Amino acid sequence: MLFIISGPSGSGKTTLTKKLVCEVENLRFVTSYTTREARNGEKDGVDYVFVSEQQFHQMVKDDKFIEWAYVHGNFYGTPYNTINESQSSEVDLLLDINTEGALKIKKVVKTGIYIFLTPPSLEILKQRLLDRQDIAQPDIEKRMEVVRKEIKISTQYDYIIVNSELDYSFNKLVDIIISEREKKHS
Repeated sequence: MLFIISGPSGSGKTTLTKKLVCEVENLRFVTSYTTREARNGEKDGVDYVFVSEQQFHQMVKDDKFIEWAYVHGNFYGTPYNTINESQSSEVDLLLDINTEGALKIKKVVKTGIYIFLTPPSLEILKQRLLDRQDIAQPDIEKRMEVVRKEIKISTQYDYIIVNSELDYSFNKLVDIIISEREKKHS
């Protein structure tokens, strides 16, 4: 199975996906490609595969991505082999991706489970972004504009979770994974 988690910057996607992969059996994180610089603590090949713009464009030209997008000044792409693995493996795959990418994948992978994480409020989300200290103030305002659009798109997802508290959101995600696995095997 392929589980796709989306949500605005600061919604808790990365924190929750890392926790899920560590604590849920038979769940593996799909590593996307990006042209952005690695953040503190990120590892190449683990959090993302970090590539140059030239390498990324060559991969697009070679049709290596099921989807790719330009987001917040950088390119991101999901490799095609992800889909093949999710359909032929006993290990489920987890993808942390923006809404644009998720909707592109949804056109190809009808059987994916699409989950949207949303903040409790726009004010709380803005504060989370300010607290991260790796985003400049003008960029935060741009991201808040994107957030409003992403929240409107969330109606196209199978599940929506308001991430007001990490443990609650984590438990909801685990419940969804268990429920979807049971549906698949019944």
